[in-house]
Amino acid sequence: MAVRLQHMSRYKGVPERLQLTVSTGSPARLIVKRRGGFMSKPLTWFGPPIVEPMDPSVREQLWIRSDELVFVDRLLGRTGVAAELARNVIARFDVIDLKPKGLRILRAVDDSAVKKRFDRPLLKFGRDYELIETIASEEWKLAVMIVETLGPRGYDAA
Repeated sequence: MAVRLQHMSRYKGVPERLQLTVSTGSPARLIVKRRGGFMSKPLTWFGPPIVEPMDPSVREQLWIRSDELVFVDRLLGRTGVAAELARNVIARFDVIDLKPKGLRILRAVDDSAVKKRFDRPLLKFGRDYELIETIASEEWKLAVMIVETLGPRGYDAA
């Protein structure tokens, strides 16, 4: 499978981000985002609808959109996936997007919620390579769990 890790710089209110892309197949669409405060519910005019997973702790922390609820419950049924989702979806810019042709995990690096979680100073000049390496390794662990759980089994991923 083709894997790509891309570093994206800050831009007008959008924090510095890391994007991990894995070329793999999926029978259904899955989008995961962090629940925030007021007005955090995603618009669902286009794409899959919001689903309510069986696990109540995940339901309170994340917005999950999918074509198939069974697909979501199969992913969350694996031990450790809920903890990895909580570890990887911290800021409001963080997204896990599984499409029929690939998996994309996008994580903020210099958002205040991320810096608070990793106990980093809010202002630092230059890149924090240690934090970037930590976030990249967490993204990779989650991608491996998702691909192993929902990866191509008996269908054409192309």
